[in-house]
Amino acid sequence: MGIPDQMGSETLTKAIQKVVDSAKKHGKASGIHIGSTEAIRKWREKGMTVLACSTDIGFMYGASKSTLEEMKR
Repeated sequence: MGIPDQMGSETLTKAIQKVVDSAKKHGKASGIHIGSTEAIRKWREKGMTVLACSTDIGFMYGASKSTLEEMKR
């Protein structure tokens, strides 16, 4: 689509919504793998049915960072 790293772009949002609507119309699941809980909520509200948030590495990084910051205090 020529819009890398622009997950908030209106063009991409419309394209994803078109997929969600088409999947719903044909009785199929639609899904996304995205790192933001806010985006997960947004797409769930818009009808998406398969939602994956972050990755195992992302969760481990977040927990490690949080623990390290706590230990520094």
